[in-house]
Amino acid sequence: MSFADTVKHELAGVETKAFHCREAEIAGLTLQYRPEGLTEETVRRTCCRRAFLRGLFLASGTVNDPEKSYQLELRLPEAAAAERVLETVRSFGLNAKMIERRGGYVVYLKGGDDIA
Repeated sequence: MSFADTVKHELAGVETKAFHCREAEIAGLTLQYRPEGLTEETVRRTCCRRAFLRGLFLASGTVNDPEKSYQLELRLPEAAAAERVLETVRSFGLNAKMIERRGGYVVYLKGGDDIA
């Protein structure tokens, strides 16, 4: 099992109790297919932004083993959705960046402190 798989397994076990956070997590899980699911209301609360990003990471994220290098990536098919995700990640004071790669977009973090 890869390091990213181990992290995803752990995150999949996080219980999301509040209904609004469940909706946000589902929006993250389905963003690849339903970019319209990411609305201002979806990520209004801090708890919902966390749930949204958890769902997005489970669906389309990867993270490197920190013993090799620090990098977390979230892959998105559309620029508009990637920009919104970039804003959401930055709302936590993190130094996220975005690049276009292979016909899609990647929002990424480097550095152990930001990823943790």
